[in-house]
Amino acid sequence: MLATLISFALFSFGSCSTCATTGRDVRLCAAHAAEERAVLGREGLRLGSKDLATQIAALDALAALTEAHANAPSAQVAERIASALDDTSFELQTHAASLLGPPQHAVISLEALVEALAHAKKEQLPLNVEYDALNGKLAGKLQDKRRAELRAALKSCDDRRVALGRWRHFLVARLALFKDDRSVDAILAHTFRNLLSGDGDTLLLLGNRNAVRALIESFSACDRDLMNADKQLAEQKSARKDQSRTLGDALAEVAVENMHKASTAARQALITSFAARGLTAPAADADSATWKKWIEQNLESFPDHLPGITSPAW
Repeated sequence: MLATLISFALFSFGSCSTCATTGRDVRLCAAHAAEERAVLGREGLRLGSKDLATQIAALDALAALTEAHANAPSAQVAERIASALDDTSFELQTHAASLLGPPQHAVISLEALVEALAHAKKEQLPLNVEYDALNGKLAGKLQDKRRAELRAALKSCDDRRVALGRWRHFLVARLALFKDDRSVDAILAHTFRNLLSGDGDTLLLLGNRNAVRALIESFSACDRDLMNADKQLAEQKSARKDQSRTLGDALAEVAVENMHKASTAARQALITSFAARGLTAPAADADSATWKKWIEQNLESFPDHLPGITSPAW
């Protein structure tokens, strides 16, 4: 499916017989080089606007430059698009990341997405520390005003953590386009593996041996989370001596049920992906020990290394 989409995308873009790519070097013809200088100057200014719609339009205009010479994608255009990955706006970040793929400069696009994922992890760590510290403070005896302030701060911190998690998930999905060991290495180094996160299928889509082996960690983390959730729910029920059922109990039960459903859905997605490679995985309701053993037994079906991204052109 991914190969089909990329092939379709490339078929939709133009090629210039005068522009050329040799190794990692790109040479634009005089007409396209002049057009690029003009658009970079104009849209670079618009990208500095404080209006989101103007910034997005500027990114689209920059990306459109490459469509006429996909055989020779410009490094300068990809770098200018990639600069928006550092923006504080999630909408602008994700739009820029969505453009870093065919037909833009493949090497620069890959390197920029890898760097963005590493940066996102660095941002996550202090947020986790802050979240734990606020939770600790809320556990103490507090005046109502102070408790309200801490709860507001905790919500703000959690909102930022959720947004950052969405951003990391988006970056992982984009890296699936790049059949390169660096994509796998970045995902393994800068994300947490868990079937419940939905990233397992991306690892299998990339499909080198390290990526597939990492799925074992995903099963272990998922089992741990499900076990803890089931335990907390059971303790919550047993703590009610009168066996009354509150709205909070009902919501907790739904949340745990949804976690189990997400685990089953993730396993089913893996079954489909393995089947596309001619492999028959365990059933969705098979226990994790069976899945882990099966993955270990089938690692030889996957390459040690991916083809790699060496040319700017797709």
